[in-house]
Parts: sequence; C-alpha cells; structure tokens
Amino acid sequence: PAATQELLAQAADALGVAHAAGIVHRDVKPANLLVTPDRRVKVTDFGIARAAEGMALTQTGEVMGTPAYISPEQAEGTSATAASDVYSLAVVAFECLAGRKPFVADTPVATAIAHLRNPVPELPDAVPADLAAVVRRAMSKSPEERFPDGAAFARALRSPASVAGAAAATVVAPAVGPAASST
Repeated sequence: PAATQELLAQAADALGVAHAAGIVHRDVKPANLLVTPDRRVKVTDFGIARAAEGMALTQTGEVMGTPAYISPEQAEGTSATAASDVYSLAVVAFECLAGRKPFVADTPVATAIAHLRNPVPELPDAVPADLAAVVRRAMSKSPEERFPDGAAFARALRSPASVAGAAAATVVAPAVGPAASST
C-alpha cells in the first residue's frame, strides 16, 4: 500500500499539472504510467487528451478511453473532466492494491457498463481503511463526489487519514480551465 500511495500520488501530481493547464488526459491506465529505476512516475500518451474547452475528437456516440479504466461519464459518452482522470487513476490504484481490476466482463462494452452500474468492490483487508476510503471516493460514480482534480487526489493519497476524517463533505468537480496566476 505505501508504494502504491507514493507512486500514484506522483501520477496524480502530474495529472494535476495538466488539469491546471486545462488539459484532461482521458486515457489514464497502467500502460501510460512509466516508473523510472529511481521510482519516479511519468505520465505518458496524451494522444487523446483534449483541452477542457476544446473540441471533442470523437463523433456522437463514440467513446474515448480504455474500457477497464474508463470513468462512468465517459462510458455514457459525455465529456471527460479532471474528475474523470481521477476515477481512472483510482481504478489503477484499486488494481495495485487488490491485484485485480475492479470491473471485468466478457466484452469491452460490458466492462464499460460495469463502471456505470456495478458497485465498487471492497478492497482487501490488508489495505488500510483510510487509504481504501480515498480510493473508493475517487471511484465514486458521480464526478461531483470525487476529488476534483489530480492535485487534490495526490494530497488525499499522501494523507488519507485527513480525508477519511473529513467524512461526507461533497466536493464539486469544477470545470477545468487554465490556472489563474496569483502575483
């Protein structure tokens, strides 16, 4: 669990930088997270990323993302947000902590539908309860109930006890836009 926390917090930090610049990755998955020999995480393949205010790259009815890691809103065909990337990274966290993906079905479509409809499975008892709570929150079906962006998810991963203690406060995922500079 400790290695998962640190490595995925680094990935969340990287996504947070993209989110602050108004960019949503839209395909966060293990194959796009490279770990260097000195245990630094690099987020790769922004090939289907888009600016939050930019044009969609797909036609109506098409979905971008990988079914095993797709957020519920992407599975429905709606626009991805920073909270969508948080969901996908939380699926990676679940897989690291449980040794299996949370949703697996016979077809890619059925897997995507499972992200929409099936409850998040329990993590193993070996996972600290506060860390499990952070991952479960990040995998909420509703984007408004997740951490709003990668930076917030990174903070939660690094300090899960502080989040678990802050119980059911609803966090609204704002539209991602360029970071305002404060001088």
